[in-house]
Amino acid sequence: MSRLPMVVGALALAACPSRPTTGPVLPIPTPGDTPTELPAIPSKIELTRIEPRSGHKPEVASPILGWMAAENERWMGELKKRPEPAHYLSYQIADQRVVSLEAEGGALIDDSDERQRNLDVDLRVGSAELDNTRSLSDDPNGANNPMVRRGTVPFGDEPLAIRKALWLETDRRYREGVGQLTYVRQDQSTIKNRGKAIPDFARSEPVSYAEPIAALGFDKAAWIERLKTCSAKALRGAATRG
Repeated sequence: MSRLPMVVGALALAACPSRPTTGPVLPIPTPGDTPTELPAIPSKIELTRIEPRSGHKPEVASPILGWMAAENERWMGELKKRPEPAHYLSYQIADQRVVSLEAEGGALIDDSDERQRNLDVDLRVGSAELDNTRSLSDDPNGANNPMVRRGTVPFGDEPLAIRKALWLETDRRYREGVGQLTYVRQDQSTIKNRGKAIPDFARSEPVSYAEPIAALGFDKAAWIERLKTCSAKALRGAATRG
């Protein structure tokens, strides 16, 4: 299973927090005389439907999705031959851009623009009926829970670099899954009254969908001025709406 990269944007506004002062009180900045034009609050939400691209093929939307699909197929072909076979494998790469603007008392105090690519690998060892994700009957500390780890993928469109990142994280997840499955089988052997067994995984027909990659676009200069004006008014006790 492959998913499109996503772009995330965040804008933060902070008014002047209340705290004691130990030195002389500086004069409060006076907002400009020109009134700030704020857009009206929308009374309805408009939705736009984007049709999938032709063929529903991942590589049509992004070559990275094509490499992910190829690595998924290659790894599953190898892992299903192991003594402890894997029956499910999925990759997700989230390409995130986070923009943060923060103003206080009429001054800009934070301006950051960061981007990162995070990799998440979901790998199941065993079978659809019983795999490494089965909860243990007595595991209050979550010893058999999947390890929380965020993988990373290099920027750019270099196939070998991205595939190496997928190789490394897939191998780690498989080794973890084999160890978890051992605990699951030991736990199952100690349960007397199991009742009707419920499969750990439900198979279904795959569905593919691809759409254009989203981009974060906004008027940064306008937002900075808006935040500075609103935070200056908030410092003077005037109600503002960002």
